[in-house]
Amino acid sequence: MGNSEKLMNQIIELKITAKTLQRQSRKCEKEEKAEKLKVKKAIEKGNMDGARIYAENSIRKRNEQMNYLRLASRLDAVVSRLDTQAKMTMINKSMASIVKTLDSSLGTGNLQKMSETMDQFEKQFVNMEVQAEFMESSMAGSTSLSTPEGEVNSLMQQVADDYGLEVSVGLPQPAAHAIPAKAAEKAEEGNISRRLTELKGRGFQFGLWYLFWVLVVILDVQCFMLETQDKRTVLVEMGICISVASSEIQETTVGDENVVFVEGTLSSNGIPRLGSLHSQQGSKGSNQDAAILYQGFGMEDGSFCGIFDGHGPNGHIVSKLVRNRLPSLLLSRRNDLATANPVVNDEDYGGNEGKLDGELMSTKMFNEWNEACVSAFKVMDKELKLNEKLNGSFSGTTAVTIIKQREDLVIANLGDSRAILGRITDHGLMAVQLTTDLKPSLPREAERIRRSNGRIFALKDELHIQRVWLPNNDLPGLAMARAFGDFELKDYGIISIPEISYCHLTTSDQFIVLATDGIWDVLSNKEVASIVWSAESEEAAARAVVNGAVAAWKNKYPSSKVDDCTVVCLFLQKRKQHQQVLP
Repeated sequence: MGNSEKLMNQIIELKITAKTLQRQSRKCEKEEKAEKLKVKKAIEKGNMDGARIYAENSIRKRNEQMNYLRLASRLDAVVSRLDTQAKMTMINKSMASIVKTLDSSLGTGNLQKMSETMDQFEKQFVNMEVQAEFMESSMAGSTSLSTPEGEVNSLMQQVADDYGLEVSVGLPQPAAHAIPAKAAEKAEEGNISRRLTELKGRGFQFGLWYLFWVLVVILDVQCFMLETQDKRTVLVEMGICISVASSEIQETTVGDENVVFVEGTLSSNGIPRLGSLHSQQGSKGSNQDAAILYQGFGMEDGSFCGIFDGHGPNGHIVSKLVRNRLPSLLLSRRNDLATANPVVNDEDYGGNEGKLDGELMSTKMFNEWNEACVSAFKVMDKELKLNEKLNGSFSGTTAVTIIKQREDLVIANLGDSRAILGRITDHGLMAVQLTTDLKPSLPREAERIRRSNGRIFALKDELHIQRVWLPNNDLPGLAMARAFGDFELKDYGIISIPEISYCHLTTSDQFIVLATDGIWDVLSNKEVASIVWSAESEEAAARAVVNGAVAAWKNKYPSSKVDDCTVVCLFLQKRKQHQQVLP
């Protein structure tokens, strides 16, 4: 990994942390309002001691809110400086070609070429200045464990006045010699400025890295809290991305927390929902599958599909953490790359038929998505490893994701889940497999694992399933060659680098299906395609596939435990007629 890529990864992680701090600020704001209502109720009951306690809590929450915002602001300033450094690196690299072009133009006397070259350079420099022109300083603060008596009394009086209540017990006034609030704030600000100056004197780099690692820990803890505090998992806010301002989150009404449908603001202009998700728990224990369908991803008619099959003691946690986190990582990384390489327009998506014949995504766009996927998957795996509340030694998840941008698909595959494409031909409906099942039995995967001293063999009672084991222990017996998590095996050939492929859609392509191995173990590609195509509606397609797989498990393996079954269906256009699947 080059220095430039490392720097961009650091910028991404800092932006993520800043968003987490802003989310905490909003949470504190809600809690402050709740405490104010408690003050009102306590005053109504004549409980002045209780009212005072609630007022102190309210003030404390307000201070916490401001401190979170200040810290997020400071972090944004750090990100701005890092962005400036990245842009300066880009400018330095372009200087060599600029000088060479100018030298050539001077030799030929081509003034027009000289002017165009300088315009190109100045445009890059202006873009860099716009990004660097950010907040250079911000106030800092710390959450006080005590609250000034005057503020408590003032808040209680304010609440009483707002609701027309009479305070039954007189509120003491602050001492006459108390330091005025503005003077105290000014003195504190001066003290903070002095401390910041001293920090800069000792070296800005030390302070930057210290802040960075502290906030990464905060982020990891908060990600875990989002997972565990609320039994119904809510998708992490997609606030970092440039192309999606916000998201309206809608969970499908399937009665579980394993599948999530997200409708971004970019998809709100009358685009119908042409997709469905469904998950059913097997008989092995808790449902460790997770899935997402994000409509309006990156652009108005863009989509993101993801399927995640967890395994191990904490597989159910890992799969949902990845589902909730990966889409925002992909978008933020893609937008950072687009910012570093400006002039992105319709031509870059193959929209200009005169130049690109409207057939393929440009090499530039595919390379950006390819790099975004690799980088986002690495960051995702790193976050899981840094999460102190999560033991991922022998727990992990697969991942199959599809990014649809207009008529182009970028597919990223990690593990043994699978994606297929339903395509109409002259002979009927054909199922096209979009991914390769990355299992230890695959020669290239087995070679990498054995080269890293990992062992591969099958158990006596299931000779058809090759598994990965530690060099000196018969653990854990992983049935896939790539995965998020499973950190005890990361030194023995298990990797989290996805296999990325590309597909250009045509008018013959009808739908995409992503499913965990609970489906593919009992149904073939063409059987799944046939079920989807014959479903009553787009909304019923995913459930129909799951029901078909459950029935097949009972018929084919009546004595075996049924695996978790999860499906995502994305229809590319309204179905016109049902056709027969190719034999």
